[in-house]
Amino acid sequence: MEYKFKPFTNDLTAHAQLQEWANHYHVSLQWNDEPTQTNGITHWTTYPIIQGVSYPGFVGAGGVLKDARAVAAERIINCSSIL
Repeated sequence: MEYKFKPFTNDLTAHAQLQEWANHYHVSLQWNDEPTQTNGITHWTTYPIIQGVSYPGFVGAGGVLKDARAVAAERIINCSSIL
C-alpha cells in the first residue's frame, strides 16, 4: 500500500509524516542538525539524510530544532521527485 501524505496540522506535522513514511517503507531517516549561537541565542539548521543520501538542498531553519526539522520535512515532501 502506498503512503499518502496528508495536510499538515499541529498534531500531524510534516516531520511526523516524513518519519511515518520512512517507517512505512523501512527507510533510514536521519538528520544533520547544526546549532549556531549568536548573542546567546541558539538558531538551528537541519536537513534530512535518507538511506545515507544527504539532501542539503532541503535545509530547514528555526529557533528550535523541532521547527527547523518541520521546515526541512515540508520542503522535501513537497518535492515529488525525491520521495
